[in-house]
Amino acid sequence: MEYIRIREWPPELAKKAYNDGYYAEAIQTIHGWLESQCREMLKLVGSVHFQTNLSSTWDITDEISLNNIIKIL
Repeated sequence: MEYIRIREWPPELAKKAYNDGYYAEAIQTIHGWLESQCREMLKLVGSVHFQTNLSSTWDITDEISLNNIIKIL
């Protein structure tokens, strides 16, 4: 199995994909990037706010849906 590796800044990659007519790729790139950013923010906020170990918030954020992460933040 071969994985797609993003070697560019995701918003720029999405813009390029959009301009080239690859609309689904553009949406998926932005969606994946935003989701990863939100998860990282929740890990940081959860660790600092609740004064917990980062590894404990890491496990919890991987089980929460993107919609719920957005609501929490």
